[in-house]
Amino acid sequence: MLVSGGVYFLFQTDSVGDSILKLFLGFFVFFLIVPIHELIHGIGYKLAGAEKVSYKAIWKQMIFYAMADRFVARKKQFVLLAIAPFVLINTLFITLFLYLPEPVSWVSYGALLMHTAGCSGDFALMSYFYNYWEKNPVTYDDVVGQMSYFFLKKD
Repeated sequence: MLVSGGVYFLFQTDSVGDSILKLFLGFFVFFLIVPIHELIHGIGYKLAGAEKVSYKAIWKQMIFYAMADRFVARKKQFVLLAIAPFVLINTLFITLFLYLPEPVSWVSYGALLMHTAGCSGDFALMSYFYNYWEKNPVTYDDVVGQMSYFFLKKD
């Protein structure tokens, strides 16, 4: 993404200052789409069978997450609902970047960069599931206790 953005930057017709301003505006747009990102996780939980989904934020650490109270998410369910916002939102931002007029396309590029970085927690959890795939990992959220548990099948 950085290489393609750099190449695009070299061939842009807008002033450098305007492009950089729009890029940083994209960083702001990222914060506006965080609720949509978490809502996609929540929809994934609902589609997987969760009855109650809650949304939380730890503002000091800029952490946002969805929790499915007392719902056991199995490995395939969890990986699908974890990757869904990345695929859906980044596809939208890439499309906007490619098809919007040049100065405005930088906003979508900035949002794309920030959203990709913001998905690092989702990728970390998916990595855990893949590292222990053979042990059939599951996750379970306790909303009242504000804890998420991860269990592995004992050998």
